[in-house]
Amino acid sequence: MATKRTLLDFFGGKSGNTGAPEVHVETDDGSSGGNADSSTQPAQPKRRKFQPTWADNFGLEYDEAKDKMGCKYCRAYPKLAGRSDLVSGSTSFKRETLNKHSGSKHHQQCVDAFLRPTVSKSAVAVGFVKQNEITEEKIDYELNGDQLLKLLITSK
Repeated sequence: MATKRTLLDFFGGKSGNTGAPEVHVETDDGSSGGNADSSTQPAQPKRRKFQPTWADNFGLEYDEAKDKMGCKYCRAYPKLAGRSDLVSGSTSFKRETLNKHSGSKHHQQCVDAFLRPTVSKSAVAVGFVKQNEITEEKIDYELNGDQLLKLLITSK
């Protein structure tokens, strides 16, 4: 025989007691599934979380305190990255989002810039110093040559 329920009971209110004990089910990811009787409460959406394998597969960094992930390549070159949530930090823990991001033109530019061999500033500075020394030697030689020529001409 069916028990009568009020509207509040149907929508999860506390006005009446149907006599059934309330049971809470916890899912694998730690979120509460609510009452085991699915007819009295709507199903809770599954809580998504960062998967550690994504760090290697997609080049991501995860901040546990903020519960946000970001792309290490795009964070290194934010001007190349454009407007991406993975620069400032994203909570969209979906593989679909990561696949879309890793296939984007902006992300590819950031990866290329990140992996491109860079010349250290000290090597560039050393190159400029050497070039400057060579230029100074040429100027000294030309001046000395002109002076020597003048001496030879005036000494006759």
